[in-house]
Amino acid sequence: MLEHVSILFHEERKMDKQQFNAAFAAFLDTIRDAESITKRELGAMSVTLIKGIHGLGDAQLLIGELDYINRLLPVLTGWHRRLMVTFFKHFGGYTYDDKLGVFTKKNKAQYMVALDQAKQLLAGKGVYLDGQALITPEMDHNVWGWSEHLKIEHPKVFNPEKVAKFVKAQVALATGGGLSKLDVLAAVFDGGFTGKDAADLMERIAAAKEAAGAIDKAMGQAPLPEARR
Repeated sequence: MLEHVSILFHEERKMDKQQFNAAFAAFLDTIRDAESITKRELGAMSVTLIKGIHGLGDAQLLIGELDYINRLLPVLTGWHRRLMVTFFKHFGGYTYDDKLGVFTKKNKAQYMVALDQAKQLLAGKGVYLDGQALITPEMDHNVWGWSEHLKIEHPKVFNPEKVAKFVKAQVALATGGGLSKLDVLAAVFDGGFTGKDAADLMERIAAAKEAAGAIDKAMGQAPLPEARR
C-alpha cells in the first residue's frame, strides 16, 4: 500500500481538487496504519504541501490551505510530528499554535523569507539563509534534508524490512531441514502472537486493497500493480 500511494505523489499526474482530496485521505490512512513511516512517503508529501501552501508549481489548487498540513500532523508519531512542525514553520511561513497543535494564520513578519526558502528548496540546488547553507545541494530537498540540518537523529524503531528478511532466512533454514513454513509460523506465534492477531492482519490487508481500489477509481485510471507485501 505504501508503494501504491507514493506513486501518486512521485509521478507528475494532474489531479483536480476532488482527486487530490481522495488521494490525500488514502495517504493519511496509509501513514496511520503503517508499522513505520517511510522516507519516501513523508519526503514526497512534505514537498507537495510546501508547494501547495505557497501555490508554487503545479499545486495552485492548494494555495493557502492549512487544512492538509493540520490533518497530517496528528497522524504522525511524536518524533516525526516535531520534525514536520519545524519544517512547515520554516518553509511555510505560518504561525503554529502550540496549545492547539495546529497552524493558524500567515506570519506576516516571516512569510516572505519562508517563501524564498521554499523556492530554494524546490529548485533543488541548496537552501541558503544569511550566507549559511541550511541544506546543501547533495542533500535531500525535503523534510529529511531539513532533519540533517537540524542534526535530528531518527530514533530506533521497528523495521519491518529487517523482520521480513530474518523470517525469510528462517523459512529457508526450516524447509531445508525438513520442516515447513507452518513450523516457522508456529515459532513466530510463540513469540507473543494470537489467533486474533492473525485475524486483525487479514482485515488490514483487505482494507489496504479496498483503499488502493478507491484511489484507482478516483484517479480514473487502470489499477496500478499491487504492492508487494
